[in-house]
Amino acid sequence: MSKPINILIAPDKMKGTLSAKEICEIIESVALENNYVDSIGDSVKFNCTSLPLADGGDGSLSVLKNVLQLQKVNLKVKGPLLEPIRSHYAVDNKGNAYVEMAAAAGLVQVSPEKRNCMHTTSYGFGELINHAISSGIKKVYLFLGGSATCDAGIGMATALGYKFLDKEGKQIQPFGGQLNRVTKIELPQNLEVIKQTSFITLYDVNNTILGSQGAAPAFAPQKGANIQEVRILENGLTNIVELLKTNNDSFENIRPAKDDFQNLEQIRGGGAAGGMGLGTYAFLGAQLSPGTEEIMRLTKFSERIKNQNIIITAEGQIDKSTLNGKVPFGVALEAKNRGIPCYVIGGSVKLMEMQKDQLDVIKWYSLSDSVGKVKSLSNPKGALSKVAKIMLEDIALHHSKI
Repeated sequence: MSKPINILIAPDKMKGTLSAKEICEIIESVALENNYVDSIGDSVKFNCTSLPLADGGDGSLSVLKNVLQLQKVNLKVKGPLLEPIRSHYAVDNKGNAYVEMAAAAGLVQVSPEKRNCMHTTSYGFGELINHAISSGIKKVYLFLGGSATCDAGIGMATALGYKFLDKEGKQIQPFGGQLNRVTKIELPQNLEVIKQTSFITLYDVNNTILGSQGAAPAFAPQKGANIQEVRILENGLTNIVELLKTNNDSFENIRPAKDDFQNLEQIRGGGAAGGMGLGTYAFLGAQLSPGTEEIMRLTKFSERIKNQNIIITAEGQIDKSTLNGKVPFGVALEAKNRGIPCYVIGGSVKLMEMQKDQLDVIKWYSLSDSVGKVKSLSNPKGALSKVAKIMLEDIALHHSKI
């Protein structure tokens, strides 16, 4: 028998079907409960290590909970429709806070028939942040993704004391559909507290706030907006960007002086979560960071990868957005840099061969291609078990002499 093959399982969730933790458990179970042989018929064993990951969006706190020994802080806030909801953020033993936008302004918190980002707000996200910094916390990680909003962060900022006024000097309701009415932004009384806090925003998509791939055209339709409403939202987001530029002296004071407020529409990740990326940048002075990279750093991925022979990663849908820094991209890139073979499983794989060539992946596996789309969604555990067994048989055949 060959020596055991060390495998690191480092997936993202398959949204709506399997969590990253469940994916790890299923693949490890399939690896341990079945018999595998190499090319000459000798038995092959696997030593599996699990490391659930996330891209900085919803689900990030569940991934970090055990790694960072996070403690939950529960409180009531206003939800996407300003209704009272139960929410939470987390703190680590160093006194840093971790706040997930989807916990207070998530799409899942709005019933399908009420979903329309013209009429939703990120106010509750701001309440979570305000509670953390009012408790004396000086470093806050913000996780974007899975949001129900397209309000450029004005809901969040309103909860922190900012005022967004119309031409008559009246404060507007902080919804996406109201962005175009804003003519003046007043700074909050607790600005010094905000300035003294270090904010790190993790974005799950690198889209800018404006343009054909900006927050409104790219994501608002998924949140209930029709074509005409997308145009209204785009105009509103443009209005906020221009107001921030016009008042750059006030807002540059929140950020390091070297930052250029005249290029807000070009900031990577600015369009994440309905423009919340830009909102945290402008209103909180946040540092924007690609979510996958930061999660990999926080989970000490570079240390966990040592002494591994194979890496397996996964995601719900593998498509061109995966190549913009999603978990499989980050994992495969690190594997390539270390010379470790990498295998990828997707709920579906929608990459052309030339796109696949951008990543040095040994083989791609698709649940929908293997068992059909209907079965992969109705029985994702069974589908993943079947595909994982096929993949592990391939690994045994080709990598037993590592």
